[in-house]
Amino acid sequence: MKVIYAGKVFDISKGGIFLAGPTPRSKDVKSWRPKAIEYLKDYNGYVFCPEPSNGVWGQYAYKEQIEWEYRAMKAANIILFWIPRNLETMPAFTTNIEFGYWMYKNPKKLLLGFPKNAPKMKYMRYYAKKLYIPIFHTLKDICSYYFIKDKCEKCHKNERTDKTICEDGKVLTVCNKCKKNTLLTII
Repeated sequence: MKVIYAGKVFDISKGGIFLAGPTPRSKDVKSWRPKAIEYLKDYNGYVFCPEPSNGVWGQYAYKEQIEWEYRAMKAANIILFWIPRNLETMPAFTTNIEFGYWMYKNPKKLLLGFPKNAPKMKYMRYYAKKLYIPIFHTLKDICSYYFIKDKCEKCHKNERTDKTICEDGKVLTVCNKCKKNTLLTII
């Protein structure tokens, strides 16, 4: 894995995972992204993190940050939305706009995650289900999506499987060779 932090130059042809969601606006609020990066440590590709590598915003250039995030989300194969919404410390208002934009533009590249007790998630959840966007309720589960074994239990081939995510970490896989359905649970 190679982490590309806010403002850093990257090769747009490489793809990767963009860590979308609320960014702390105060040093008193801990970011969720370092834990996501830890969970993704075995991922073989770029992970776009829209925060500075040292956690300290220096000369903050608002417009440049917005443009960097847009380019990184556009380049990413997957936009992982983790929304640990707290209306007082991380309301995620910008995240709502970003999710809506990408939900319309390319829902197949989205993953949606939020704690079960996160407020004001009903609308996003409704549309995620309607558009078959995978939904998770822990950061570990949403990050584990990439490490599901693709080997078929019936024909034992390493055929790439199609994955359909059901809520609460259950994954239905379909073998491309023998067409066997398997329901897995991410632990």
